[in-house]
Amino acid sequence: MKTMHKSQCAQEIIIGLTVFLVTFMSVYLSRYQRLTSEISVQAERAILYLPESGQISDLITDLYEQGIHFDKNELLWAANLLNWKSYRAGRYEINGSYSYNRFLSKLGRGSRIHFWYVFKPVRTMTLSLSGRHCSSGSLRKNLTQL
Repeated sequence: MKTMHKSQCAQEIIIGLTVFLVTFMSVYLSRYQRLTSEISVQAERAILYLPESGQISDLITDLYEQGIHFDKNELLWAANLLNWKSYRAGRYEINGSYSYNRFLSKLGRGSRIHFWYVFKPVRTMTLSLSGRHCSSGSLRKNLTQL
């Protein structure tokens, strides 16, 4: 049996680690690029209405019907990899290009179209309680006395 010199053993370890790192980085960078590419999901002013929450796999048909362009297998792969199994009910505006990460986060967290409600100032009303008249400002006081 031949014994290896320390330098030859160290050289083989360095070569092995280099091959491992190159393989790991190529797989990692490929996945990272696919998940964060801003051209993965595309649409022009599509309004996606989802009346109830559900699974990402059930969403595919609705996305195609709204004219949202994506690769079905990659979307399901990304949802599984990023652990986005479901989406929230709501009305979503999909406009422009999205990465799978951003698109699935939007549906999973429920970042949907927000509506602002504007309330007009409330008028003071006169109410009659047990024959007493009061304004809305003193309503609480009169209700506690009853």
